[in-house]
Amino acid sequence: MTIFLLHLYALQAPITWDEVAKAKHAAYRALEDYYETWSVRILDEEGEDSFFLDRYLAKEKYRISLRKGTTFLLESGYDGQRRWIVSHERRAYAVLQGPNPAYSDPWKPVDAKAIPANSFHFNFLDGYDLTFQSNPPLKVIEDQKEEGYRRIRSKAVRTDTGATVTVTEWFHADSWLLAKFDVDIVDGERTLSHIEGRVVNSSKQASNPAKRFEMPSTVAESYREVPWSQIGGPE
Repeated sequence: MTIFLLHLYALQAPITWDEVAKAKHAAYRALEDYYETWSVRILDEEGEDSFFLDRYLAKEKYRISLRKGTTFLLESGYDGQRRWIVSHERRAYAVLQGPNPAYSDPWKPVDAKAIPANSFHFNFLDGYDLTFQSNPPLKVIEDQKEEGYRRIRSKAVRTDTGATVTVTEWFHADSWLLAKFDVDIVDGERTLSHIEGRVVNSSKQASNPAKRFEMPSTVAESYREVPWSQIGGPE
């Protein structure tokens, strides 16, 4: 009887933050011909900002575009031979020959201490992952089914002020692909920041041509090349 109860507990044990992150990591890298557009809105005590994020994924090849309306701000990708990144605002680009480590490197947990204490980062620049990083680390507090989605809510409490960081992710019921997310940073009754993201268009049969993943030829003709570290971060 004891063994049976332990087995039942193992089956019903709540999912962890790292298990969710690992499942997302695998799901997006398995996509062979995918496209999606995110609409992201950020509200804080200084005002409101919004942008669109277009993502094209085909295994190790990818392309992402950050834009406001039809104005492109930043693009990056991997065409099968080189990584590239373009800052349209700075009229600069960088390239790196070789494999795509964001695709080929095995998943590993994000170290909360990689960012300052009592802070939160939202990142999407590796092409595959929408990463929510908090120090202190986030912990799953809810895992529920909701009208065709799996809703997972995670929370962290800051050690300096007691403010809470709550990340709510809605996954499609049949996959670990995100459909929408909310981030709320609240101190008492004050909402310090609210971030919401919604997939407004997507397809698993996008018919992405090979040229989709190449850096636009006009960039090399009219922009200046700079070291990767200046706009692409660590190599």
